[in-house]
Amino acid sequence: MIANPMVCASFSVLIWVVYTQERAFVNEMELNVVVIGDIGIRAPESVVKQKVVRAIELQHQDRPFRLGINLVGNEYPDGSAKDEFVNLCWIFELSFPASMFPFDFLTVPGAVDYQGDVATQIKYHWQEHRFYMPQKN
Repeated sequence: MIANPMVCASFSVLIWVVYTQERAFVNEMELNVVVIGDIGIRAPESVVKQKVVRAIELQHQDRPFRLGINLVGNEYPDGSAKDEFVNLCWIFELSFPASMFPFDFLTVPGAVDYQGDVATQIKYHWQEHRFYMPQKN
């Protein structure tokens, strides 16, 4: 028996629903998004991070980003300590200051983040309102 390709395609679609603290509404035809990952090192400790942040700044000046997606590796080497926001400030806010990047960053935890306290990273939104991470399911 040969399956209809349309039927197979319709069963292969998977929809993820993520509940966040805020909804963003976009009334434009396009959305310029910056996707970053493994930012979990303080910029003064990483020449690579300094160069990446500088490249993002230059692109943002030329064609402003409206949203950031931050994929995994938010705090190295062992994730966040419980209720410790100072490192997250050094890692995120000082590299991506609100004065230069006034848009939200949707953030996903990675393996290193689960070694620490992910709840602290979720609560970091209370300190830095641009940093969004989905609640645990």
